[in-house]
Amino acid sequence: MIREFQASDAQAASHLICRNLREVNCWDYPLEVIEQLIQEYTPERLLRMTAEGYTFTFEKGGIPTGILRILPAQGAPQVYWLRTLFVSPDYHGQGIGRQLVEAGEQFARQKGGAVVRLCASLTAHRFYQKLGYIDLSHTPDSNGLYLMKKDLSI
Repeated sequence: MIREFQASDAQAASHLICRNLREVNCWDYPLEVIEQLIQEYTPERLLRMTAEGYTFTFEKGGIPTGILRILPAQGAPQVYWLRTLFVSPDYHGQGIGRQLVEAGEQFARQKGGAVVRLCASLTAHRFYQKLGYIDLSHTPDSNGLYLMKKDLSI
């Protein structure tokens, strides 16, 4: 079930993000990068992040198992940014990430968004390609991220 993120989700969401970084993203990034990212996803910082834009939580059995944040681009009202998409490693491959992305895209459409952009990790790059996102560059940037977009009118 997808619902709005609540402050009480911060601890569980932080835990699932950190697990993902340590167990999944670790295959594509050096340990020092993973540890730096983990510091960015403490429950306190997550609460500050989720205050920007809108954050969806996927809940299964009363436990947050996925999170997605979407926010409008500054100065470009028809452009939205997908941020902070993570699904608990225990639930990968079950369609939760896809459902969260679709919920974010629907949210953007309802707010007048025409384009969604994102920075895909090496780990998630193919996932976003399968969902119709296209690369704006054929190589990742210096942080190992691919800038991608999707036209919502298609």
